[in-house]
Amino acid sequence: MSYIEFIALFLIAPILIAGIQVVERGIWGYDPHRVLGIIIGWVPLEEYLFFVLQPILIGLWGLRSWTPIRESPIAPSAGLRWGAGSIMVGAWAVLLAMENRFGPQWTYFKAILAWGLPPLILQIGFGADLLWDNRRSLLIRWIPPALFLSAADRLAIAEGIWFLNPDLTTGLTVLGLPVEEGLFFFLTSLLVAGGWTLWMHPAARHRLLIRKPQRIAGRTKA
Repeated sequence: MSYIEFIALFLIAPILIAGIQVVERGIWGYDPHRVLGIIIGWVPLEEYLFFVLQPILIGLWGLRSWTPIRESPIAPSAGLRWGAGSIMVGAWAVLLAMENRFGPQWTYFKAILAWGLPPLILQIGFGADLLWDNRRSLLIRWIPPALFLSAADRLAIAEGIWFLNPDLTTGLTVLGLPVEEGLFFFLTSLLVAGGWTLWMHPAARHRLLIRKPQRIAGRTKA
């Protein structure tokens, strides 16, 4: 699986699905005078462009800030991968099981976690030890674009380009940014930065390596 295939399958596709679902629920709204008017499903064309361009932006930042990952082997930790992955799976299952216990104001918050946790679980289950071993580099690839996109989103909301339904959001803000929007950008930025880190890590490449059968003395050895 290539990096772009990873992004397309585990980030762009979930974002597109989630975007359509939350707009359909009436969580987001747009000023009709601020969009081109080309609607695909329930979403303006600009939203699809945003979904595609965001991973590209984060990927380019990761490339610019890239420092070669050390080739020296680390001690693989299956326990860390399985343990962290199991905790994430449990949290996701609890979220789904208790979905109806939260009020409607948590609708957007729940939607983000419901679709965002599965690809994150996949990354953690595959390479939690590799991500932890390169946590400083991961933070550099993750935090700056997440902050930039959050600030840009706050500006867009302040300018009235789009808005959130107050009945389906918590109303909680951090420096004027709705917590749901901050969660969205920090989660999606983490997915891209984590996917980039895993794909470029030599150990991750070895894990993805598919060995071809070898013939030994007329027999096939896998």
